[in-house]
Amino acid sequence: MTWIWGNLGHLPVVRLEEGVYNTPDWDIVVAANGGLRVTNRATDRAFLVDADRVETTA
Repeated sequence: MTWIWGNLGHLPVVRLEEGVYNTPDWDIVVAANGGLRVTNRATDRAFLVDADRVETTA
């Protein structure tokens, strides 16, 4: 994984409450600790973001 510096400007903040969110191609799971797992249904590839780490699946 490669990180780059990005500035998205002053986008409005949207807080996601704990739970499962679905879009046409993605499943988004928000954990109670604030962790976020996003999975693409077509490829079953995912990434996990929390305060301590970032992980991806192959």
